[in-house]
Amino acid sequence: MKSFFQAIEKHLFHTLCVLLLMMQTVSAQLILSEVDPSSEFIEVYNDCENFVCEEVISEFTWSELTGSGNEKKYKKSLVEISAGDFFVFEMSRKINNSGDTVRIYENDILTSEVAVPALISGKTYQKNFLTEEWFWAVSTKGSVN
Repeated sequence: MKSFFQAIEKHLFHTLCVLLLMMQTVSAQLILSEVDPSSEFIEVYNDCENFVCEEVISEFTWSELTGSGNEKKYKKSLVEISAGDFFVFEMSRKINNSGDTVRIYENDILTSEVAVPALISGKTYQKNFLTEEWFWAVSTKGSVN
């Protein structure tokens, strides 16, 4: 009988550990997916595919590093990014064509960051979600890269 209760206790412990890990992994749900320094747009993706995370994102902050290395933050509010959706926003002369770092924050927590190299004309900098690597390619603005 003692081994039966030990087995149940062990199973409950493992279940609790898995649940805690799941809760931690869903906290960063808004991620960068495409950056276009030439046309000045950034695309983000709501990676929430789990019942634990917030299904719709209504605001976030994005930033870029200035030439002097200072971070300049911009708040995007009154948006609606549902789970599994892309959101594209445009800005004017914010991303440096010779290279820049772009960051995304949710509730002041950094969720995504990319160092964008110098511009390649006619291409956007995109994330491959399978390999987690970034590459230059023809724009897929608003859809999967």
